[in-house]
Amino acid sequence: MNPTISCKGLEEITTPQTLERERHIKKEKVQAVKDHIEHQQQVLQFLNNATLVQNQTKQQVDQHRSEKCFDVGDWVILLLHLKQAIYEKEMLAILHALKKW
Repeated sequence: MNPTISCKGLEEITTPQTLERERHIKKEKVQAVKDHIEHQQQVLQFLNNATLVQNQTKQQVDQHRSEKCFDVGDWVILLLHLKQAIYEKEMLAILHALKKW
């Protein structure tokens, strides 16, 4: 009959190597949390800057805005944004080219 060796209690044995490994793991976890907090702060700073820029842009645009009132039957001139006009012209050219196929 072979005697069995119980491994119970082996995990409770602490050696300098296991203590050092545990310290190293704790340091890694602490560093990971610090990195995460730093990243969150950078994201918040970016969002604050984006909001500030958005507000400044809105204020600048609002300075040049004026309210227009029209009645039914009034004639108005509609000005399209240049990019929109260019896009529409390019799309018409593409559609025209496709019709030739």
